[in-house]
Amino acid sequence: MPPKTKREAIVLVWDISESSSQIDADGVSTFEKSKQCLSWIVTRKILSNSKDEIGVVVFGSKETNNTLHDDFNDRYENISVITENLSMATWDILRQVEKIKISTLKKADWIEAILVGIDFLKHSMEGKVFTESKIVILSNFTSEVNSEKDLHVIQNVINSMKINLVAIGPDIGGENEDSQTQSELLIAHLVTDTQGVICSYNEALKQLRFYEKPAKKPQGWHVSLTIGPDIQIPVTGYKMVDSSFNIGWNVQTVDNEPIIKDHGFFKKDETCVENQDIIDGYVFGNSIIPFSAVEKETMTYDSGEKCLNVLQTAPIAECLPKHLFIGDTVHYFVPQPDDEEAAVAFAAVVKALYDLDLAFIVRKVYRNGTIPMLGAMIPKIEDDHYVSRDSLNKVK
Repeated sequence: MPPKTKREAIVLVWDISESSSQIDADGVSTFEKSKQCLSWIVTRKILSNSKDEIGVVVFGSKETNNTLHDDFNDRYENISVITENLSMATWDILRQVEKIKISTLKKADWIEAILVGIDFLKHSMEGKVFTESKIVILSNFTSEVNSEKDLHVIQNVINSMKINLVAIGPDIGGENEDSQTQSELLIAHLVTDTQGVICSYNEALKQLRFYEKPAKKPQGWHVSLTIGPDIQIPVTGYKMVDSSFNIGWNVQTVDNEPIIKDHGFFKKDETCVENQDIIDGYVFGNSIIPFSAVEKETMTYDSGEKCLNVLQTAPIAECLPKHLFIGDTVHYFVPQPDDEEAAVAFAAVVKALYDLDLAFIVRKVYRNGTIPMLGAMIPKIEDDHYVSRDSLNKVK
C-alpha cells in the first residue's frame, strides 16, 4: 500500500575527481558548484522537515567502498558510498558533505557510479515504501568512461524500477552536438531515453537558492456564523497567513547516544517528593501561596462551545490601525461547500457590509474550552466570490 504523503528515495551521485577542478567562465570550479548544489539539497530537506530519504555516493575518490566492487573485484573502483543507508536528511549528512575535498584522481567513470547508485538504492529501499525514487548525478562529464556497453543496462533498470534520473552539470543537451564531448553526448542520450531531466549548475543553483515551504492541503474550520438570536450561516474558515515555522531538533550526546530526560522534586535533605504530593505555588513577597488543582479549576474561565458570534458592526477604517494587530494569523471565510442556502445568505451579508463599508466584530472560540478571541471580519469581493477575512484574529 503506497504512503498517503509523497515520500522520495534519493541517491546523490557526486563527481569529486580532479577533472571537477575545471574553472567555469564565472571563476568558480565545477566541484564547488556541485558541492553547493548538494549542500543546498540536503539543507532544504532538513528545513522542510521532509520525510524523503537520501543517500550520497561519490566517484573519482581514492577510496573504494561499494558492494558491487566486492562482487566484481576488477570493476567499480574509486566509488564510495558515504551514507550507510537511506535516511532522512540530517545535519550529520550535511557535515559529511562539507568535509569532502576534491580528489587528485583523474579517473571518474560516471556510468559505473550510476550503477553503484542504483544498486545502493535498490537494497536500501527493501522493506520501505516510497512514492518515487530518484538518482541525481552531479558531474562535468569530461572524464573518459570504460563501461559504455553498460548504458543499455542502466536504461533498462531505470525504466523498470521507474527511477527518475536527474543530471546536473555543464550546459549540455543542446542542439549543437559537435561541440560536446563523448561523455556529454552519452549522458544527454541516457537522460532522453529514460525521460529524465538535465540542467546546468547555474540553473540548479537558481532553483535551490530559495527555500519554499511545502504545500499542505488546507484544513477548513467549520462553524456557524451567528448573527443575533435567529441567524446562523454555516461557513468554513481557512488560514491565509500563518507565522508558525517548526523545525524538529534532536538532542544527542557526542557518541550519538539518546538523552533520556527526567525530573524530580527534592527536599533540602535530598529526599524525593512524589508527584501526587506536589501542588503549584506562587511567591508573594517572602511567602509562598499554594494553589491547588481545586482552586485552579474553580478559577478557570469556561469559554463554552466553539463559535463565531457577531457582537456588533464597526466602520472598516476603525478596524485597520496597526496597533490593533496583535494576532499572528489571518483567516478567510467562505460558505460551506454544497450548501446553496448558506452561499446565498453569506453573499447577501458580505455584499451589505461591503456596500456600507462596515466590518463585523466577532467573538471566536476555536473549540470547546479554548481561549476566546476578538476579531474583525472584513468583507471582500473577488471575481464575484464573496469572502470575509478575519484579518486581525485578535484585537484589543
